Amino acid sequence: MKPTCLLIATAIMAFATFDASAVVFPMPATIHVFSGPPDGSTPWSGLTPGPNGSFYGTTYQGGSGGCVNGQGTVIGCGAVYQLSPVAGGSWQVSVIYSFQGGTDGANPLGGALVYASGVLIGTTGRGGTANGGTAYKLVQGTSGWSETVIHTFGVGRDGAYPQSILVADSHGVLYGTTTNGGSHNGMGTVYELIPPPAGRTAWTEKVLFNFNGGGYGSYPYAGLTPDGKGGYYGTTLYGGARRCTTPDGTQPVINGCGVVFDLSPPATGSTAWTIADVHAFMGGKDGQGPLAGVTLDPSGNLYGTTSAGGGLGGNTCINPGGVQIGCGVAYQLKPPAAGSKAWIETILYRFDQTDPEPFAGLTLNPATGAVYGVTSGMKNLSPGSIFELQPPAKGKIWSFASYNFGGANGNEPIGNLLLSGGVLYGTTAYGGSGIGTIFTVTP
Repeated sequence: MKPTCLLIATAIMAFATFDASAVVFPMPATIHVFSGPPDGSTPWSGLTPGPNGSFYGTTYQGGSGGCVNGQGTVIGCGAVYQLSPVAGGSWQVSVIYSFQGGTDGANPLGGALVYASGVLIGTTGRGGTANGGTAYKLVQGTSGWSETVIHTFGVGRDGAYPQSILVADSHGVLYGTTTNGGSHNGMGTVYELIPPPAGRTAWTEKVLFNFNGGGYGSYPYAGLTPDGKGGYYGTTLYGGARRCTTPDGTQPVINGCGVVFDLSPPATGSTAWTIADVHAFMGGKDGQGPLAGVTLDPSGNLYGTTSAGGGLGGNTCINPGGVQIGCGVAYQLKPPAAGSKAWIETILYRFDQTDPEPFAGLTLNPATGAVYGVTSGMKNLSPGSIFELQPPAKGKIWSFASYNFGGANGNEPIGNLLLSGGVLYGTTAYGGSGIGTIFTVTP
């Protein structure tokens, strides 16, 4: 049965005033530099908490697999690693699994979910029997970690090329997105993976929604966020029901500027999940092209970023075709007021050429209300940055502070930050020795 589609009323948009000089953000400390095979390289995802103060992560390349680049150099097929504290305050990285680039998968873009004690589950963007990516399970044993592929993507009308971390519900069912594939010209899907019953080993995959490029978006890159009601929030890079333009308002964006959606579980007596449009980005002063998911705060507000949009005037970002696309925004979405269906969007910050392209989402500090994030930078403008947005104590001024990466401490951070014990942990995809770093910073 096809999912039901509901279109929520157009969101109300507001613009916050922000102060970029009120606070200073400290310099991160590099705790690991990736060296390439057999070590990992090019981490695109953030970290996940593990046991005894450790963390898990993935790298897009590296490991002991035999994948090669266009020049024939072995660069590895990607790896899963564990970051563990050691005596004296230092850290140790151990590769616990190296993808081989065949049916076991290759090139993980999303992080590793701690599914149970000694069990990690994640996805790869490539590999598998159809080269459309895999969902894998890693189990820790007495002699190390062993991998099992629990689903191969890209077959028939299934989704393809998953790029994000999975989420699990209280029954152990996994939910995720694929950037491509599905039944509508390969515009992506939302899917679930149901664990096997007792005595069985086969997981069951079901596509919950096929994106079609209309009001509910197309090409979801980010993972899902539980909405607290049994459903999930998510984003798509393109699509949306609202008119979308370049930052100067002169050129329409044909494919749409992306949406925030809410996917709700079936009502009693139904089997269809219901999708609703929370917000459609408009470009211009608004954001455009969210690559990251959203973060939910205790009050029901959503926070996120868009990779483009928001930029105006001469201090904006331009794509290779010479079109102004904007440098991205950080935004907040407040739930509809009583009697209304419109979410209220506030632009918290517009990025510029000094810190462009926030590809990652925002990390919330529940104690202070501050949000943290990273910008990937553009190679000819910036090496990327880490930033903090502090909510206003009075009035409508958000405080912004950032630190720009570069050189030995890495560049182009892409993965989400993790806040653990008052410390932020993150990765850069490049820099250090040229192939990525892990860093910490206390805000």
